Amino acid sequence: SYCKTCSGPTNSECLSCNIGTYLSPNPPSACVSSCSSGLYQNPSTGLCEPCNAACQNCFGASATECVDCFTGHFLLSIGGSSSCVSSCPVTHVAVSGVCQKCDSTCKTCSGSLPTQCLTCALPNFFRDGMCLPQCPGIYYGDNSTATCILDCPDYTFPKVATKICSKCANCVSCTGFKITECTFCDKP
Repeated sequence: SYCKTCSGPTNSECLSCNIGTYLSPNPPSACVSSCSSGLYQNPSTGLCEPCNAACQNCFGASATECVDCFTGHFLLSIGGSSSCVSSCPVTHVAVSGVCQKCDSTCKTCSGSLPTQCLTCALPNFFRDGMCLPQCPGIYYGDNSTATCILDCPDYTFPKVATKICSKCANCVSCTGFKITECTFCDKP
């Protein structure tokens, strides 16, 4: 009753299996409803077949069809592809063997929450673990580092309307964009 076709009377002498079961190498020649670790159910062949060597467990033969990974590797799922990688990309963080995507506001992160950013990409600015579209309080956004700072660096000035450090016109410090608004010039 376990086998569709068989070479003998026991359930370990199957040659092919009924629909919904798969011929397994472990135990040999047995029909099983789910394949053992390291094997996947191939509906087109009716066999339990080995996973790609990159995957510990899988749902198909490809290295992009992993379900989980061997120790020291992390499952990275992007666009329907699930691969095992030795380290997560900077846009992800490793948590319990899985690469979790950083919050959309972060460039890099220590976790998947919006309060766990490490760096930001413009137009957001980093402050207290978050990437913000505008810096709070007395802080200004520095475009060169995508961070919120108290004092704008040389060659920029704090533009109050946008709360961003904006470029001066050929001077070290200024109060506005115009050359007449320079407060300290470059040495000749």
